[in-house]
Amino acid sequence: MKLIKFLSVVFLFMTFGDINAQISLHPGIDLAGMIGIKETSDEGNISTSEAQMSATSLRVKLLCDFNTKISSGLGVGLDGYSEPNYNTFPVFATINYFPFKKVKFFGLLDCGYSPKINSNYVKGLLFDAGLGYRLQFKKHFGMNFMLYYNAKQFKENYRYWIEGTEYEWNHSAWRHSISVSVGFIF
Repeated sequence: MKLIKFLSVVFLFMTFGDINAQISLHPGIDLAGMIGIKETSDEGNISTSEAQMSATSLRVKLLCDFNTKISSGLGVGLDGYSEPNYNTFPVFATINYFPFKKVKFFGLLDCGYSPKINSNYVKGLLFDAGLGYRLQFKKHFGMNFMLYYNAKQFKENYRYWIEGTEYEWNHSAWRHSISVSVGFIF
């Protein structure tokens, strides 16, 4: 644990050591398609051989470029999962790390939570990690191409009555997916 804390502090000093006088804010929008690998729950597991699990995602972000290596921000989105069907409204923090100055490959990490905003949406945690490549056409317009692992938790609580007796069913599942995404940076 001490080693992880030490490496985190070293990483922060290395990346934030060359902060420019100008910190820029810019919006971004990502469109993603996901192929489900596996879904695990208390009721059992579902794999791609049993169901054609897929998902689509639309996410909007506000990013802050702290320096040439670190870009981070906050985002919201709409994610729709199928086989079984879930809708989520993720609210997340995102960070992109650009290890090279000339080549615009980057690592990405998104962590967040999806609140239950109404009966059509389920709550749960969100985790994305992967790699991307940025094409910058102009100062305020570029495209990101990303390939990443997506882990999403779905938590639902149901109450129902049978012959006057109340029952409660709590469902929790984790969907593991591979995602391909195209993003626009403004």
